Amino acid sequence: MVVGMAILVTLDLSPDTGSDSTKDAPLWKVMLILPLVEEIVFRLPLRRKRWIWTVWAGITAFMITTLASGLKIYDMESLVWRLPVAMVVAGWMGWLGWKWMKKIPFGWLFYGFALMFGLLHLSNFVWGDAITTGTFAFLILYSADKITSGLVLGYARIRHGFWMCVLLHVLNNLPFVV
Repeated sequence: MVVGMAILVTLDLSPDTGSDSTKDAPLWKVMLILPLVEEIVFRLPLRRKRWIWTVWAGITAFMITTLASGLKIYDMESLVWRLPVAMVVAGWMGWLGWKWMKKIPFGWLFYGFALMFGLLHLSNFVWGDAITTGTFAFLILYSADKITSGLVLGYARIRHGFWMCVLLHVLNNLPFVV
């Protein structure tokens, strides 16, 4: 991961990051809230307990409806419909979805969440009309680095618990924020 990021920084082939998303955000939000949210979405459900999947489904549904409506997670706007949707999804998961989710092989969950984690980070960039060869190479290396990070954080979640993977994620983000 370190070598990949060193290559990326050295070559500076990255596309525009659309940095308004986190540039104006308070440091505590970038350092604590974003890693916590990512760990809830991508690592919390690696332990297959009914209550964890129920909580995960509700939180994830709330975040998806928030992002789909173009709001920030902490915006109070349209909370009247976002919360009930999240509660319905959580209720469904706790009642019926849990039985279906238990049947998914652990490897599919583990590697699938790591892959989604890596690909989600591509949304940090603003996609222009033309992608050059250098930019494409950057995106491949960047995705590989984030997928590898997802695997390491997933391992930490399973081996050492949820809060350890949150701490590792915060420490991993520290050099890029400071």
